[in-house]
Amino acid sequence: MKEEGFIVFMKNEWQISLKEFTPAIIREATDHCLKRKQLPPTLPQFYDLCRTLLIREKEQEALKNRAPNERATPASLEVGRRYLKLIKQMLHSN
Repeated sequence: MKEEGFIVFMKNEWQISLKEFTPAIIREATDHCLKRKQLPPTLPQFYDLCRTLLIREKEQEALKNRAPNERATPASLEVGRRYLKLIKQMLHSN
């Protein structure tokens, strides 16, 4: 009986703590834990992972929505060739 009450309490705590995240973020965090973490994560660990994924999602969305004039300007062909030459030298020196 006590165990059932504790489980209900914990489910409620997790639900309240994770309400700011979308189901997609929670699924991604769960998948991450299944593949790369020891299970089960603590609530603070899982919350931090969800928060990190949410921040990454927002950053990617902001990059997609930038105005064309805000995008990075590619370097000149001459600059690219100089860097390519340096990279080749580094690769061949080893």
